[in-house]
Amino acid sequence: MILSTQVTFRNMTAIADVRKTIETRIQKLETFCKPILSCRVMIEAPAKHHRKGDPFHVRVDTTLTDGRIVVKHSESLYPGKREIGEERSKKGRETTSERNCLMLAVRGAFSAARRKLQEHARLRRADVKTHEPNLMATVSRIFPDEGYGYLETPDGREIYFHENSVLGSPFKKLRTGATAQFVEESGLKGPQASTVRIIRKSRLENGSPTPVGRRT
Repeated sequence: MILSTQVTFRNMTAIADVRKTIETRIQKLETFCKPILSCRVMIEAPAKHHRKGDPFHVRVDTTLTDGRIVVKHSESLYPGKREIGEERSKKGRETTSERNCLMLAVRGAFSAARRKLQEHARLRRADVKTHEPNLMATVSRIFPDEGYGYLETPDGREIYFHENSVLGSPFKKLRTGATAQFVEESGLKGPQASTVRIIRKSRLENGSPTPVGRRT
């Protein structure tokens, strides 16, 4: 959840349901790239004496842990808004047209923000993949039925790994003592291993029962 958010209206009165829509869209941005530290949205209407046919401007400013993404989007008023209405019914249509234009501007800005965040996430993954070190460890404990185990590093640390992180080797056939390469990352409960590759099998792997570690 993005904790720091701000929605600002300029040259126009704040509209409660538009604000709510924007706040919902802000929270959805983290589904494309996370974490997002803050997001500020500014909606600017044309000045009253220039309103006919001028666009709404929407700016979405997101701050990430490793950068900042800013997008701007403009949407011109519908042609009907450019004509001066003389009847009340026509004024009602103009109001609807203006609101539609505002919502189009909001959708356009958030679509652009979504694309930029997705691209940032792709570049981030590629950068991590290029620079992430391959560490060495030994399978110290394994729980085949539960689908997880632990690696012991040369410096004596124990690193959790899940069966889905094991590449190229069936998880249920792993044995303690096998040597593995892995990438360390932060998990909800501390360090954990991803992209675990078994590079040397254990001597116990030829049909011997799996030694099961003591639960903690």
